[in-house]
Amino acid sequence: MGRGGPTFTPNAVNDLLRALGIQRTRTPTRHARPKLDDHEWWLRDLADHLGMSEITLDAWVRRGWASGYLHPQARLTVVRADPAEVERLRALHQVPRGQHNRRPWLKNQAASIDNIDKEGTDGDVEHPRL
Repeated sequence: MGRGGPTFTPNAVNDLLRALGIQRTRTPTRHARPKLDDHEWWLRDLADHLGMSEITLDAWVRRGWASGYLHPQARLTVVRADPAEVERLRALHQVPRGQHNRRPWLKNQAASIDNIDKEGTDGDVEHPRL
């Protein structure tokens, strides 16, 4: 704390600006961005189009669930998505969280239940499998 009261750090100023809805950005404006090829989207624009967060879409690109690259001049992520890919990403966004992990587990559970029902039918009634 300074002599005249608390001082504002750069992070505090940025937090305050963000809370007030004032965003300072160092990324190129939409008009200053380089032109992209067909079926290429700026990550921010595709996330807006899909109604999802940029963070989630960025994570999908990093995991390989969506194809993308870092634009050399703009230093922003570009996502490759033709209309079919856009619909696939939209459908993926609609899937409940963690559902892609549950399906294989549920299939394995069904297979285990089938094996339990067949247990003891091959003459090994006295030695059931665990």
